[in-house]
Amino acid sequence: MTESSSAAVPLNRYQATPIRGEADAEQVRRLWRENMGDRRIRFAVEPRWRWLMEQNPVGPLKVCVVANSATGEIIGTAAALPRNLVIGDQRVVGAVLCDFAVDARHRIAGPAVALQRALARTCFAEGIDVLFGFPNDNAFAVFARVGYKAVATAKMMSRPLKVSAVLGRRGSARLGQAAAALVDPLVAAFDLHYRLLAGRGLTDTVRERAGADFEDLWEHARPRGTLAGDRSPAYLNWRYAQHPIEACRFFCLSDSRDRLHGYITYSSTEGKVNVLDAVWRGRSPGGTSALPILRAGVLASLICGLWSPFPFTPVAIVADATTMLQLGAYGGEPLLLFLLLWPSAAIAGRTFRKASTSAASSTNPAREVLTKIASGR
Repeated sequence: MTESSSAAVPLNRYQATPIRGEADAEQVRRLWRENMGDRRIRFAVEPRWRWLMEQNPVGPLKVCVVANSATGEIIGTAAALPRNLVIGDQRVVGAVLCDFAVDARHRIAGPAVALQRALARTCFAEGIDVLFGFPNDNAFAVFARVGYKAVATAKMMSRPLKVSAVLGRRGSARLGQAAAALVDPLVAAFDLHYRLLAGRGLTDTVRERAGADFEDLWEHARPRGTLAGDRSPAYLNWRYAQHPIEACRFFCLSDSRDRLHGYITYSSTEGKVNVLDAVWRGRSPGGTSALPILRAGVLASLICGLWSPFPFTPVAIVADATTMLQLGAYGGEPLLLFLLLWPSAAIAGRTFRKASTSAASSTNPAREVLTKIASGR
């Protein structure tokens, strides 16, 4: 696009422009305090502003405001956060749409559309090659009118670590505690096979900052032939280690030579662990063919160790055929349960891997991923 970044974009009785000084910046911070959905932002506006405007290694936040033409009052703001991207083998500068806030009295299409058009024009005029974002359902129509296209769907995945917490929220606390006594050990057994598969001399550590070995890991693990966001130590430390609101950490796996094999970036809030990013070398442990066998063996051993108040065994419940019971005589109940559990474990393992690889990382459940590319670039 050829429009100047300083040109105003009039639409009806609203005018949208880039911020023009400290007076506009103060109005943006006021809108953050009054309208941002994340309440934590409202109490950390000043440090968050410095983090976004002064510390990002790619460049300051791109911010536009929209004002009521009749009164001059600033009633909305939108921003885009610069980030280095790799598309195939080409390095480009992108920006993530963020901090879209409009005063409750003016939440109609006019100011929102004017604001996003001005932001796109400003970003492209200042060297941004591609804009992308994760709008909610209410904002989707606004971005579509501005020219954004949906290119994918981002999904949020969650997993309870304790069944009692989930069942307690949905029903009786006593029921949750009773179920947890049986189900939580099974969940722990499901995790055990990953620890068995990872027994290759890897050790885990928790770090507060990314070091030079993160750069080496990224060069080896970066996906080729597709779009990926930069994960250099400079970016990771700014994005996570210096985050003004969340205390983020890096859970790392290294070998005996201290070579980094992978990391997960996470934060913990209100009893939840939020997985923010993940990079690892090579294939996931979930891709090995030994996974269903190990899972079946662990579950068989665990089930046989459970105490039962009933006058019959777990095997008698699921298999009463004479031939199957004869097999049990050679290896006991664990062997018989292993043979019974292996087919279902194999199917479950394959389904789990498909679900894991098809999910996109995002903090927004089932939202469209939108993109808009600078024309002529």
